[in-house]
Amino acid sequence: MSNKLILVGNDIDLVNARKWSHIILHHSWSKDSQKVNDWDNIKKYQMQWRYAGNNITEKVAKDLIASGVKGVEPPDKDIAYNYGEEYAMDGNGKPTLKFRIGRPLSMVGAHTKRYNEFAVGYCIVGNFDLAPPKEEEIEMFLTVARALMSWFKIEPKNVIGHYETYVLLGQAKDKKEAQSIKSCPGLMINMDDIRHRLE
Repeated sequence: MSNKLILVGNDIDLVNARKWSHIILHHSWSKDSQKVNDWDNIKKYQMQWRYAGNNITEKVAKDLIASGVKGVEPPDKDIAYNYGEEYAMDGNGKPTLKFRIGRPLSMVGAHTKRYNEFAVGYCIVGNFDLAPPKEEEIEMFLTVARALMSWFKIEPKNVIGHYETYVLLGQAKDKKEAQSIKSCPGLMINMDDIRHRLE
């Protein structure tokens, strides 16, 4: 059996890959600029010290921590997600949907508390609380999800939206309450429909 998986034309190295049992869909909650590489900007943000949604220097972070301030986030080792997608300019200056590669499958994620050890993280750049994703964005996710599901024997029921983890962990009683805590991957994404399309 090969140690490579092809995802959207990319060879994915499976040597030392973890045993993944879930896929969690996210949105960036930020508008896709469709001009610059937002994926790299997300990675840069996540790999620096953060507080209250802003990057801060290591000195400021350590001063805040020393003074007892809660909520200071240390830099991550890589972007939180394994894969994602966004629109970016092609060679002709036209926004084109691009597949993005993040953390290797051998590395624990940093996208969903209590799921990072066994769930592949996938992020579509955009804010899907405000508008639904385009069909080609959903199709790219489905293509990647099907390949991962086939390789790792992941069941459709284990392809979930970030907010659904709150119900599964008993932190919310239902979808509505979960989405009031965190709406990711967006109020305009229907996870039941996505799972149905993966059956």
